[in-house]
Amino acid sequence: GLKNVRWPGRLEHRRLASGAEIVLDAAHNPAGAAALASYLRGLKTAKPTLVFGAMRDKDVDGMLAALLPVVGREVVTRPSNPRAEDPEVLAARIRTLAPDLDVQVVATPIAALTQATGHSALTVVAGSIFLLGDVMQETGASF
Repeated sequence: GLKNVRWPGRLEHRRLASGAEIVLDAAHNPAGAAALASYLRGLKTAKPTLVFGAMRDKDVDGMLAALLPVVGREVVTRPSNPRAEDPEVLAARIRTLAPDLDVQVVATPIAALTQATGHSALTVVAGSIFLLGDVMQETGASF
């Protein structure tokens, strides 16, 4: 039974119509972020761009501590949920934790994805199940 298990939004690779490669992984807690970071380290490729958005009641610093060392660039956005943290607040946290990292704030998840995929061979979308839902809905994918 486990041989054919499919778990959307967990280390899920997709190729967009534009040809861009993305990895979707909720990574919405420090343990999930650490698992994603470990996976990304194992890819042995250039550091990807991270599209990140999170709920304000999550351990954002714990997630970022795991993810920031393995990404080359960060695009922060707001998932479509009332509990979503303000992306400017997230960007300020990132700039404190990783002052040398390029961080951009983009208003919507799909605009963030478009911005990210234009600058990186691989884009990772993480930090919130709601963010994944937004991206999947906008790109025509489904859970």
